[in-house]
Amino acid sequence: MIPKSEKGYELYELLSAMQKEIRRGHEKQAFFFALELEGFMSKALWNRLRVIASEDIGIANNNMAILINALNNAYNQIL
Repeated sequence: MIPKSEKGYELYELLSAMQKEIRRGHEKQAFFFALELEGFMSKALWNRLRVIASEDIGIANNNMAILINALNNAYNQIL
């Protein structure tokens, strides 16, 4: 059984939608899906952000993967 968020979204549906919205430059929509993931499967959220930083953004900004990793570490320390 695929896990679902409180609003009924499946995990992979959220991950895919967030990545597509980031690629399209739709910040508000990407943030909506990121927030839905954060309250539901934060580990999956951070893993996908690492992938996006490496595969989609890496060429334009080589430091993005490092920044995402640092933000994830800070997030984990808060929990």
